[in-house]
Amino acid sequence: MNNAPLVVSFFFGAAAVFLFLAARFVATGEPAMRHFGRGLGLYALSFFGTGIVVALRPAEPAFPIDLTMLPFVAGSLSLLAAALESWPERRRIPAYAGATLYLLVVVILRQTLFPSAPAFSEQGLIYFHAQPPILLLYLGLLAGAVLPALHVVSGRIKDADVATLTRIAFQTIVLGFVVMLVSEDDTLQLLNGTLLALPLLALFVTYVRRRPA
Repeated sequence: MNNAPLVVSFFFGAAAVFLFLAARFVATGEPAMRHFGRGLGLYALSFFGTGIVVALRPAEPAFPIDLTMLPFVAGSLSLLAAALESWPERRRIPAYAGATLYLLVVVILRQTLFPSAPAFSEQGLIYFHAQPPILLLYLGLLAGAVLPALHVVSGRIKDADVATLTRIAFQTIVLGFVVMLVSEDDTLQLLNGTLLALPLLALFVTYVRRRPA
């Protein structure tokens, strides 16, 4: 069975939700939330690009997938900026420099010593086939940028229920993203995509009705 249309719909739908959330967070005007929103907007671009790759199914998907990683890297820097918003400038600058170096190392290693070999399954799913050292670096990125940014931003949401839902939903998305990177089982990936749709939908419905701040 060809599940490519479902996969494409997932990536496009996730991109649309991220873009919507980006607009909502940027519109608050609060510095940390603006950075967070810009990061989500760049993640939306990454997901949209991945959806296009799956839809077109090129014979050699490595280069197109590499291109989709660029907005993901830039978005992670924006999320780091959200996490560090309250830090004094003398501490922020070294942290930015260290994070930029870290991301450059990820990109260089991914292109040289540990290249990924993305491929499509017979059911139309895409597997990124990142090598273990790169996977560990990705996990470090999630732990060092995404989760701290989420902690800072959710702490500035005035409505306690919305803040709690935001934390749970994004933490679930992060977990699903890890599964997406490491699993090579079609059934698990389809289930993972279905479960990821739930926090995305919850965030969309919540922020249609509420403002982040």
